[in-house]
Amino acid sequence: MMSAKGNIVVTCNNKGLATAIQMLLEKEFSNVINESDNDKIVQLSKKISIDIIVADMGQELFGNIKTLQEFIRTIKEIDNKIQIVLLANYSQNSTAFEGVENGAFDFVMKPWNNEKLLVTVRNAFRMKQQLTSMEQ
Repeated sequence: MMSAKGNIVVTCNNKGLATAIQMLLEKEFSNVINESDNDKIVQLSKKISIDIIVADMGQELFGNIKTLQEFIRTIKEIDNKIQIVLLANYSQNSTAFEGVENGAFDFVMKPWNNEKLLVTVRNAFRMKQQLTSMEQ
């Protein structure tokens, strides 16, 4: 399968999980960046066109951003077309729904199924492409 040109950011404190997600997504997307510092992600989203952020809800938020909702709001203010896919533990189910209500594209429960995560990220990528083409 040909890889889609896309800028995907994976944000997860667990290096093993982050690498696993990165390797999975690199099979389909040309540029997958691992970055656990949310302030750096905010700066990055101002510099390059990010398509999707895959964010682990279980991670600590470093820097100036203190909550997941604030992170989503900040990213959406920079570029409301960026799609955010959340990774949630079962205990974070209601927070994940809240994230979607606040602008995240969708969430995937951990431990995730690779195909489910890929389908969700593909759909988020299509949504980003549609929103971008509507703007032109």
